[in-house]
Amino acid sequence: MENLLSASRIEGVTSGQVLRFDPVKVIDRVVKLLEYRTSKEGFEVIWDRESQSHDLEMSRDAFQQLFTNLFTNAIDAVEESDLKQISLKVENPDGQLIIKISDTGCGIPHEQRDKIFDPFYTTKAPGKGTGLGLATCWKIVNSRGGNIECASRPGVGTTMTLKLPLQAAEGKYHY
Repeated sequence: MENLLSASRIEGVTSGQVLRFDPVKVIDRVVKLLEYRTSKEGFEVIWDRESQSHDLEMSRDAFQQLFTNLFTNAIDAVEESDLKQISLKVENPDGQLIIKISDTGCGIPHEQRDKIFDPFYTTKAPGKGTGLGLATCWKIVNSRGGNIECASRPGVGTTMTLKLPLQAAEGKYHY
C-alpha cells in the first residue's frame, strides 16, 4: 500500500531535469511503443497535427508518463467497442501545447466525471486499474500551470484535452 501512496505523489511521478524537447517526437515514440497492442486488437489511430511543432519546456519523463497514461486509457476504453478508433490532435496556439485524445469507447457517465482525477478512483473493472493514472496526470499538469478537460458521452466516447504552457515560468514549475 505504501508503494501506491508514494506513486500518487508528484515527486514519485517525475524524473529528469526540465529541458526543451519536441513533444510530437515523444508522442510518436509512445504510439509506436503501444502499436503492438493497437494493431493486434484492430484499432485505428488517427493523427491530426500542425505541420510545425514547437518545443515544450518540462521534464520529458513526466510528459511521456502523462501522454502514456492518457493514451493507454483511450486504448482501454475502446477495447470492447465495435468501432475501435482513437484520434490524436496536437496544436500550438498562443504559447501553449494542446493535445486532444478522443476515443470511440464506452464514455464516462456525467456523475463520475467529477471523480476521475481523484487518487484511487477508477471506472475500470476490478483488477484492471489502480485509479492512479489520471490522478498522476492531473498532478503533472497542475504543477506546470496547465489543465486537463474531459468531455464524454456514454456510448459515444471521450475526449481528453490537455493544455500546457510551452515555457515554464521561472521558478514556478518543477516538472
